[in-house]
Amino acid sequence: MWTGIVNGRIARIDLSGLNRFQDFNLILTGQVLEMVNSDSNRAVYNVKVEHVEYEGGKYLTGGKIRLSQYFYGEGEDRKIFSPGDVIRIRGELRKPQGMRNPKGFDYRAYLQRQGIFYTMSASESQVELIGNKPFKWPNSWIIAVHNWLKSIMEKNLRDPALALVKSMIIGDKGTLSYEVRDEFSKTGLAHILAISGLHVGYIVLALSAMQKILKLSPKIAFLVQALFLGFYCLVAGATASVIRATVMAIIIMGGKFLGRRGDPINSMALAALVVLIFRPLDIFDVGFQLSFGAVGGIFLHGNRIKKALKILPDFISNSISVTLAAQLGTWPLTLYYFNIISPWAMLTNLLLVPIAGIVVILGFVMLVISVILPWLGSFIGSVIEYVALILIKGNNIMASIPWAFTKMISPSMMFLIIYYLTLWLVSEEKPVFIKRPILWAGGAVTLLLVIAFIKYLLPVPMQIIFLDVGQGDCVYIRTPDRKHILVDGGGRPEGLWSFDVGEDIVVPFLLKNGVGKLDLVVMSHSHDDHIGGLIPVVRDIKVGAFMEFPPKDISQNYLLLKELVKQKGITCIYAAQGQRYKIGEQVWIDILYPMRNQDMVHNIAGDNENNRSIVMRLQYKDTSILFTGDIEQEVENYLSDIYDFNVDILKVAHHGSRTSSTEPWIGIIDPRIAVIQVGNNIFGHPHQEVEQRLLSQGAAIYRNDRDGAVICTFSDGNWDVCTMINE
Repeated sequence: MWTGIVNGRIARIDLSGLNRFQDFNLILTGQVLEMVNSDSNRAVYNVKVEHVEYEGGKYLTGGKIRLSQYFYGEGEDRKIFSPGDVIRIRGELRKPQGMRNPKGFDYRAYLQRQGIFYTMSASESQVELIGNKPFKWPNSWIIAVHNWLKSIMEKNLRDPALALVKSMIIGDKGTLSYEVRDEFSKTGLAHILAISGLHVGYIVLALSAMQKILKLSPKIAFLVQALFLGFYCLVAGATASVIRATVMAIIIMGGKFLGRRGDPINSMALAALVVLIFRPLDIFDVGFQLSFGAVGGIFLHGNRIKKALKILPDFISNSISVTLAAQLGTWPLTLYYFNIISPWAMLTNLLLVPIAGIVVILGFVMLVISVILPWLGSFIGSVIEYVALILIKGNNIMASIPWAFTKMISPSMMFLIIYYLTLWLVSEEKPVFIKRPILWAGGAVTLLLVIAFIKYLLPVPMQIIFLDVGQGDCVYIRTPDRKHILVDGGGRPEGLWSFDVGEDIVVPFLLKNGVGKLDLVVMSHSHDDHIGGLIPVVRDIKVGAFMEFPPKDISQNYLLLKELVKQKGITCIYAAQGQRYKIGEQVWIDILYPMRNQDMVHNIAGDNENNRSIVMRLQYKDTSILFTGDIEQEVENYLSDIYDFNVDILKVAHHGSRTSSTEPWIGIIDPRIAVIQVGNNIFGHPHQEVEQRLLSQGAAIYRNDRDGAVICTFSDGNWDVCTMINE
């Protein structure tokens, strides 16, 4: 235990010496350890640092970095590096982003679990190959075998079968497309893409057959099997699921060798202990939790389910019991982390896992046969391609079935604790002192319901969260009576990045923070950095009403958004000056601009779509918040002539552009708190003049690019502001 604690402390400490170069442009030389993933836009590598060149000096360092190399060429023109390559990188050394939105993904913690504390981004021209050198033993052996196996696959297979087989047999997911991984996740089949008990089980069967053929003694057979499995574990990447399966297989084989029947729960606990002693931070890893959750479910309830299905043939009852028990052990974790429930998961597993098993078996056979008879290996590769295509197409069909998957809010931590406690209490492995497990389980569930009811009765404060969505706007509002409003959804111009702000930031934020329904969604105007992220929101989240002012420039994203609003039967509200809406009991929304008359709006806005933004004031008790979209000077001049009021919080217009937030307008509204929704950009947002105007007016300025999400909570007549980043 103490070893794990010490290792856990050390794993969080950066001992590389790179900290003194953080946020500086430099030249870094290092050796490529592995390709993490790649697509048409970029390749991502883990690189072991050798030295750094900075301001004419050369400094020996250590540690690892995560390099993102962005492509601008096509096909063969792209620079792709392999493990062992020594490269020189020109760029800025940065700390990875931490958690930037409440309950969001913590990229920094994720990389720290892999011993990586810094990242670099570079274009192709900024990364140069300067040589190649072998790794030290035993890594040299492990990588050599890994590359040798990969070369056999690349010789005998073509994509998409190649990418699938590399993932399933040697743990190389670098070329597996996002679309394939996403579809397998939605149908509950993501586990077959990771090496686990399925793969190790086939190896054990093959080794057992070899033992009988070679007539090895039990002692020699056990040593050979254990060494082979251990080596395979290292070649396959030594992930938590592989280590768990390997350790448990060795324990079971060792029990047979000693003539003792192993206890599965003890074996699982020992496997977890082995992982956590050397890699204690893996306890926070999703793969670790899902792997042990699945095996725990099988050990706790697999036999009981099989007994209930005794009228069925053994091979059917075995498949159903294992699949269903694994689902019992993993579905709450899948829902907690990915917000996905797949009603068809069990059917998909029953139909497609056997096909996946055929791919794995044939893959191993191909690797062995290709060494002896290359032509036969090529033939087996053709068969694998056909079977893999059936697997991918079959999963695609299952994913396209209506209600193949449903997005739901994350369960609470209390729910997870009570659920797994109940799963244990009603199993055959329950503690001996539990005489009435149903009564104990009922008590635990009752406690959960009482806590949830009390929590629901407790009042919640007014809260506004300015989400960090990069260069875009997105604001979430929760009223004291639990009404939920979203103003804009962020987004990036089409083609700039493959990353989807709505899919990857906004929807997860809502679901992980318990928001399964939005009472109102407001589109300030039709530019993509405001509405791009609303498309997944309207698609995946229940929406009561949608507010807009019809744009002049009709974009493809706007048409798609409107089509979704129509398909979902969402009430559409056309905002106009003078309208007032009551949200819940004490919250009011006043529309200040645009006017209903389109000609009047055109006289002010001209052809500038920014000036068609909805301007609205939200009022609660004696406080008010002003939302301004991307309005510019022309609209501010108009508003300055007809309104005279102060606001507590201002959503600064147009990301802090110098064409907005004019001095007269800022003087009239006199904000106490100003939030600038901005990310890394080429436009110079926010402009220094704008920040100076706000500071001169006495406003406290917050920025998403610097502070992450800005969380404003109203309690006891005052606004408390906190930010996700406090560095």
